[in-house]
Amino acid sequence: CQKWDGMIPALLANKFDLIVASMSITDKRLKKIDFSQPYRISVGRLVGKKNGGFNLFDDAGKPIAASFAGLKVGMGRATTYSSWFEAKLPDAAVVYYDSSEAMYLDLVNGRVDLIMTNPMKAFLKFLSKDDGAGFEFASPQVDEREFFGVGVGIGLRQGNDTLKARLNGALKTLTEDGSLEKYALKYFPFAIHNEKWTPIQ
Repeated sequence: CQKWDGMIPALLANKFDLIVASMSITDKRLKKIDFSQPYRISVGRLVGKKNGGFNLFDDAGKPIAASFAGLKVGMGRATTYSSWFEAKLPDAAVVYYDSSEAMYLDLVNGRVDLIMTNPMKAFLKFLSKDDGAGFEFASPQVDEREFFGVGVGIGLRQGNDTLKARLNGALKTLTEDGSLEKYALKYFPFAIHNEKWTPIQ
């Protein structure tokens, strides 16, 4: 199992050929590696206790800094979530994790008050399980392109145009024939990708 912050270095070192790990397509990452077209949206969302009384965002969807006072927020190290948090809420108390399992465990045991993560992962690995029964999403989706990019894609080394074309062809077919939507609804009760094929520029 490759640690998250070692994914790109390992790809560049030819330890594997593709990154299929919910990696967002951001300008920063595009300076180092290439990506396929996005196969799902890239967003972040907070998770906390049910009926926790959290009022963390205003009506315009902006975070309320004062509402985070006294709260510990867990998130993955070197992620789009940590970049967003550090820029938007620099005074918030953040706890960084190298694994989702450790982060969920600390949330259950009260060592952090909230976590910020990918809502699809949160639902599949936590909220739909027994351990997550007392928790729920505690914020709207956050999707600022500056931090979350244009979506999640398959990472590959720059210059591998033949492989990239094959990946994009497969994703285009799966999107246009409805397969992506079909597979997504099998696991998630919400949309995880764009409704139509929209190649990034």
